[in-house]
Amino acid sequence: MNWFYIDKSIKSGDRRQGPYTVEEMREFAAEATIENSTLVWHTGLENWIPWEKSDGFINEEKVNELIQQTIAEILLEKKNSRRPAAGFSVRAMAFLIDFIVLSLLGSIIVYGLNILHLIDLETIHALVEKYLSNPLSPDFAKEFLEAEGVSVFVSIWFMIQALYSIFFHARYGGTFGKLLLHLKVENANGTKLNLAKATIRYLYSVLTQFTLVFYGIGYLIAAIDPKKRALHDFLASTRVVYSETDKEK
Repeated sequence: MNWFYIDKSIKSGDRRQGPYTVEEMREFAAEATIENSTLVWHTGLENWIPWEKSDGFINEEKVNELIQQTIAEILLEKKNSRRPAAGFSVRAMAFLIDFIVLSLLGSIIVYGLNILHLIDLETIHALVEKYLSNPLSPDFAKEFLEAEGVSVFVSIWFMIQALYSIFFHARYGGTFGKLLLHLKVENANGTKLNLAKATIRYLYSVLTQFTLVFYGIGYLIAAIDPKKRALHDFLASTRVVYSETDKEK
């Protein structure tokens, strides 16, 4: 970025001096070559402004603010470096707990749809028995999705799964399974997930779920990654760590 200033000592002609870097401008200010009221301009500004109102000016208050910000970042990084990452096995256990919770919700939905005559439980049971007798049947997925009411159930199921993951991660830093095992999900820099980041992480987690057809490689990489990150953690720049409560124990 090129900086210029108006030299008041020049009485006629072009009084503009420059271009300079912001570091050079600060040196001029320290040497009193330019004053707080000296008009300055750099690429991106519409008009000339006093040096003290420019983004290059640093006063004592601003220096203290930068120092405090730097100290806070160092302390946060030091705090995060001591917080161990959650391993593959404990994350798998949390996943299993969440699966049980969602399965219970799914069962309630199925029986509710059955009461409303939107799904046929007998047909579903027959399809499940067929699957158990031949798990490799290539026709099962098609028959299951074409069964009466299944498309409605699948839509509701995915909606509940999404709301469950997004809400708990944004509000509490983890799902019920993670909280039960004293785990939390945070950004790579140690800050809390907001609603937008929790949504992004969930969408990436759906992609990780699809890798189950490839032996779950999206999850298995957490077992070999030094920071224990699954595929969606890499993509969303998040990590799963033990909470402070667990660490204190």
